[in-house]
Amino acid sequence: MTYIPKKRTVQVTDIHTNLDQEIIQITDDKLKLILKDYLSSIYRAGDWVAPISVFISIIATFCTAKFDTFIGLTPSFWQAFFAIIGIVSLALAGIAFLRKDKVLTLDELINKIKNKS
Repeated sequence: MTYIPKKRTVQVTDIHTNLDQEIIQITDDKLKLILKDYLSSIYRAGDWVAPISVFISIIATFCTAKFDTFIGLTPSFWQAFFAIIGIVSLALAGIAFLRKDKVLTLDELINKIKNKS
């Protein structure tokens, strides 16, 4: 015995349409350049993370390590070595942070593709 549901009807009182379209014409090379710039800005936005992580690790090393003579190098050499690495990583983090671009929102990217200000 199979069950056959009763047909039901719904009264439609109003229909709303939202079918407006906007077409963007752009050449292949212009779109590639815009998207390449966009991806570069996304990558540059996070370039400071790795150097600051190294700097934090160096700070943790100074707080917890007791430097000893290793492979014929004195403790003062190792302290200076880690200090230089820490200073260089902090400088690189600062440079990367200052060089990062503002990442465009999706609407800003589309306006750039449309060639709007």
